[in-house]
Amino acid sequence: MKVYYDDGKIKIRSMIKEDASILFTTYHSYGWHPAPETYENYYKEQESNKRLVFIAEYCGKVAGQCTLVQHSTEGPWADKNYPEIEDLCVFFDVHKKGIGNKLLDTAEAEAAKITDTVYLAVGTHSGYGAAQRIYVKRGYNFDGSGVWYQGKQLEQYAPCVNDDDLVLFMSKQLVVKHVVVLPYDENWANDFEAIKAEVSAALGKTALAVEHVGSTSVKGLSAKPIIDLDIVVKTNEIQKAIDLLAKIGYIHEGNLGIAGREAFHYEGKEHLRQHHLYVCPQDSPELKRHIAFRDYLRSHPDAVREYSRIKEEAAALYPYDIDKYIKHKSPVIEQIYNTIGL
Repeated sequence: MKVYYDDGKIKIRSMIKEDASILFTTYHSYGWHPAPETYENYYKEQESNKRLVFIAEYCGKVAGQCTLVQHSTEGPWADKNYPEIEDLCVFFDVHKKGIGNKLLDTAEAEAAKITDTVYLAVGTHSGYGAAQRIYVKRGYNFDGSGVWYQGKQLEQYAPCVNDDDLVLFMSKQLVVKHVVVLPYDENWANDFEAIKAEVSAALGKTALAVEHVGSTSVKGLSAKPIIDLDIVVKTNEIQKAIDLLAKIGYIHEGNLGIAGREAFHYEGKEHLRQHHLYVCPQDSPELKRHIAFRDYLRSHPDAVREYSRIKEEAAALYPYDIDKYIKHKSPVIEQIYNTIGL
């Protein structure tokens, strides 16, 4: 199971087999007439890499789903091989919790790994009113091909029924993340110090240490120009750190599936270098891994040269696919962890 997002209340994860019956039972309770095979097939298609299925949980309970057909052959962009978002639904009892937007955030982020355009179909009747409003607010535009019915584009005056098969197609331009690896820059140390000064002022004695980790912390190592830092706190003061960071624009995202660290995104930090900030309890195994990996590289220049070479090679091979970039360099990382006994 893959976790895409987890802030402690809302979790977005991949589908497990048991989800199919939960989705079917819930939708049947609404008076709908779903087919159990639909959700069973979603799971099968996920396992065969034809479709990504995103399951939302709210406070530990399944709360909805969304899927992404990675190379759709339907609608006005059938010949473009664009990914299509399908079957977004949030359970009725947890509406207006931000779950729909988090599902779409996840689907769009995954689509951006494939291409710069994603599309979807939305129903025309009033039951789809909330979805229509969400899509427009998120930057989706109607494609101009008019109304489609039962998988076909309707001609003018053609008969139809205003049911779930009557749809309009919408698309959105995505910001595709370009994997950029640069030679080591002496300014990265200064960038870290600027971020450290700002968070240290907000946290005071709550921060036992602020560690520069990741590739930008190793002199001579090629890296993506993003600063990674771990804020070390006492285990019983994690929530205090989360609250203090919130006051200066850092928004808690949960552990994103990795125990021993709390992740954040931020707003209003244009004066600082782009960075990834984590809060780690002082006994965190993940913190230990970060520090040990950094310190090994700092004392082994041959490893720095080899890791730089692999990272530059990975970025050249997979400039728009972060997952393949990570996979390409993973053997070197695992070799270093094995060497230091982690």
